[in-house]
Amino acid sequence: MATSRLSSMTGFARATGEADGRSWNWEVKSVNGKGLDVRCRLPSGSDALEVAVRASAMERLKRGNVSVSLSVRREQAQGQYRVNEELLRHLLETAMAVDTTYQPHVDVLLNVKGVVETAEEADEDEDQRKSREAKMLVDLGIALDALAKMRAEEGRRLGIVLSQQSPKSNA
Repeated sequence: MATSRLSSMTGFARATGEADGRSWNWEVKSVNGKGLDVRCRLPSGSDALEVAVRASAMERLKRGNVSVSLSVRREQAQGQYRVNEELLRHLLETAMAVDTTYQPHVDVLLNVKGVVETAEEADEDEDQRKSREAKMLVDLGIALDALAKMRAEEGRRLGIVLSQQSPKSNA
């Protein structure tokens, strides 16, 4: 009798890593789904990783609703902030061009992404960021491989249970 390779669609895995004074934690979860639906929850500033996250998941998984989340923590608290004055000036000019009666509220403007940045973010080299992101993606691969292994193991166990079931007779 030919055996089919069963794979569960439910599972969970986690992988962690660290570099450049930051540590990160990937969590991947999957549940049943007709096709493959990958949903990403990435921290602000990590949007560029989403394409690579989806591609990595698609390499390893064929079906399921998959949630991928990344949390990043800075090991060293800098406490030094810089205001991106050029961006702040551009925001003010744009707002006043749209509405000449605009009265800027500082709290609103300072919450716009990129207006206030830590000194470390402002000084970070593009190559350093790309190197760290590459390390992060290696750890994502570890988590996704662990998820695929967990799903395959559960499928194997389900296959054993199903093969032990005897068909009911209609007599």
